[in-house]
Amino acid sequence: MSGQSHTIGFLGAGNMAEALCRSLLASDLASPESIIAYDPSGERLELFREGLGVHAAATPEEVLRVAQVVILAFKPQDAVGALEPLREHFGPRHLIVSILAGTSTGYLEGLLPEGVRVVRVMPNLLITVGAGAAALAAGHSATEEDVAYVRQLFEVGGRAQVVEEELLDVVTALSGSGPAYFFYVIEALVEGAVAEGLPAEVARELAEATCLGAGRLLLETGGDPAEWRRRVTSKGGTSEAALRVLKEAGLREAFIRAVAAAAQRSRELGR
Repeated sequence: MSGQSHTIGFLGAGNMAEALCRSLLASDLASPESIIAYDPSGERLELFREGLGVHAAATPEEVLRVAQVVILAFKPQDAVGALEPLREHFGPRHLIVSILAGTSTGYLEGLLPEGVRVVRVMPNLLITVGAGAAALAAGHSATEEDVAYVRQLFEVGGRAQVVEEELLDVVTALSGSGPAYFFYVIEALVEGAVAEGLPAEVARELAEATCLGAGRLLLETGGDPAEWRRRVTSKGGTSEAALRVLKEAGLREAFIRAVAAAAQRSRELGR
């Protein structure tokens, strides 16, 4: 599968669907004419119709009739209620792309006719600004071509990796929940700078730019974060003093435990 020869349908038009739709429209993989969406919320459908210029379907059946690629973007707990009434409308021509957190391809395949191809994706909302991080895994019937196509869909909004499905819980803990960790760190850095007398708006801009720059530096150079940390940490300098406090506070171990806790919660939600 490739290019705009395929119509992409969204079942669910929430924030992640909107972010993905915007990134696709900004690429050469889709046009407004090649996207159709359905959501029970009239407000969300209106946003897709008027704000994004794509076709708003009157029913989910219409999406399945028109689209070859169907992105499942409703709430995970709604999977049975959303898919079972539509079962007879799915067929071999459909490629199902699921962004339902904690919902395995096997579970979805059990709700769909035999042979329907499913690819599961764990994206994050940073796709909104073209800096997303996603991982994907193939279901039983999905082909290598299907996986390559889905990877392409998500790479227009950032980076995407193919992993074994059992690793998606770890991906959820790392990049799925990861933005929250960085927002938390920025909050703390701003609070510390303000306590030292820096105006809040200045502190926030500098903290945000520093976070962005550190990430870009690593991605664009391919460097080792430990090596870059050593480069900016002069012996007896300010960075060394700060890192000493962070080490004494057990920050590294806290992040390791945080990722483990998030991964475990993802496993629990998927049961």
